[in-house]
Amino acid sequence: MKTDPLFYELFQTRPQIFFELAQITPPCLYRFESVTVKSAEKRIDGVLYPTVENQPLYFVEVQASPDKQMYWRTSREVSTFFEQRPALQDTEWFAYVIWLDKADDGGFKKTHIKDNDNVQRIFSLDLMGILKKLPNHSLALNVLRPLLVDTEQEVRQNIVSWVEQIHQADLSPEAEQRLLMVMSQLIEEKFKILSYEELC
Repeated sequence: MKTDPLFYELFQTRPQIFFELAQITPPCLYRFESVTVKSAEKRIDGVLYPTVENQPLYFVEVQASPDKQMYWRTSREVSTFFEQRPALQDTEWFAYVIWLDKADDGGFKKTHIKDNDNVQRIFSLDLMGILKKLPNHSLALNVLRPLLVDTEQEVRQNIVSWVEQIHQADLSPEAEQRLLMVMSQLIEEKFKILSYEELC
């Protein structure tokens, strides 16, 4: 499943969804950007920038397959990001690796994930486990519900209520359409012969 563009669209449209998944209450609004670190020519899936000063940055990586180097690479990308942006080097930060399948997460091993003050900086999130715990009215849950179902029949039985839950969220018409597009692409990716248009 080609997840990076879908999660980029999801978090760019509604950055609050990341915070809902990470179970963080942000002190301000954030904007989401995908960032390339030049020396490595590696694109970070996303960075959430606070809209007010003196709040932490959040780095986001979405991982859909096993990768034993994921935490090392995340550490390197964050380090390179700050190396190339000296003005931000005193900014507090946290990095989250969102695993679509927790079984793919090989763990931190010896990766440096804490700073000198023993504050954890890199976190692992089990997306499926988190989604199963969210309340039914959760926007994150309703956009990502196709990830939780196993059959086309389940999608057909529930698509109307998922869409209705998204309609009930406090969204601009453009944001609503973008999130519906993310949901429909998840359906098409997971069930190759089933499109959102067929269901509605």
